[in-house]
Amino acid sequence: MEVPEDEVAEVKEAFDIQNMINVFVADKPGTAKAAVDTNKKQKVQKVTFFDNKRAQNSAIVMAGLSVKCDKCVECLRTLEPNVLTVDDLTNAEQLFPTPEEVETFQAISEYDGELSLLRDVERNIYPFTKLKRGLQRVKILRLQSTLPEVVTDVDSKIKVVMKTVSDLRRSLRLRRLLEAVLVLGREVNQDNNVRGFQLASLIELMKLKSGKNTEITLLHYCVASMDDDMLKLSEDMPTLVTASRVNWEVLDS
Repeated sequence: MEVPEDEVAEVKEAFDIQNMINVFVADKPGTAKAAVDTNKKQKVQKVTFFDNKRAQNSAIVMAGLSVKCDKCVECLRTLEPNVLTVDDLTNAEQLFPTPEEVETFQAISEYDGELSLLRDVERNIYPFTKLKRGLQRVKILRLQSTLPEVVTDVDSKIKVVMKTVSDLRRSLRLRRLLEAVLVLGREVNQDNNVRGFQLASLIELMKLKSGKNTEITLLHYCVASMDDDMLKLSEDMPTLVTASRVNWEVLDS
């Protein structure tokens, strides 16, 4: 079948013959592989400063931040409150370079404007290296964040102690017990001139044990010798146990 020349020309105009060849004709062996190899050669080598373990640990810490690293650094720089959580501050503290790493990170200045050359971990930690007194800023924001809770806790403990002290002073049962201890002390020491004793010495009542039964102390004997009303002594000071658990060294700090 012969096709007139004018119709052949119309067909060529209607179809992109070269594009059809590219679509349906297979590449020569090795062509695709050569293209892949060319792309591999063009891949830029990332600059690293941390060893693999440090980089992995830092990546885990950064994943725990509620904000991006640059935002975290900006909050620390401006001491902006109510943005970073206590967990964020703890994590940020671990991202600052150690004194041993500072010398290594000094070389980072050579890459200003070329941060794309850095590995993701180093690029995200880079802003932390530029923040002055970073660890001190973390402590300030942590104190600012936890101070209301600390004040509330300390205030409640002080109130418990003050109430217990007030209860002790008003307790008639405790006064009777102290009087009994004073009398027993005079008899034990054979000294009737004793007019008082230190409260800390009450512990000695538990150390002085019976020669016939070591499970019985002078404190047991003292309480047993008094009337049953003395057994209700704890009712005069209901917060005593709670107050005894307050650590004054922690409060002072």
